[in-house]
Amino acid sequence: MAFVKGKMEIFKFCEIAQMKNLKEKMHWAVFWLIACKAVRLILCIFLIFFKLFSVLSILKNWSCTIKA
Repeated sequence: MAFVKGKMEIFKFCEIAQMKNLKEKMHWAVFWLIACKAVRLILCIFLIFFKLFSVLSILKNWSCTIKA
């Protein structure tokens, strides 16, 4: 009976260790998800500004050619 009890204790210890490991991995996964969203947002903002300035420069060039 002591052998079975010892096995159960080892099983519980391993289960607790796995849960802690999973919790740490989840923490990093959430951190990276938030970081990726922030980077994605910054890239989208730069892309919007780039497109806006591209359109403005095209319109500026068109206005110059129309006047000439």
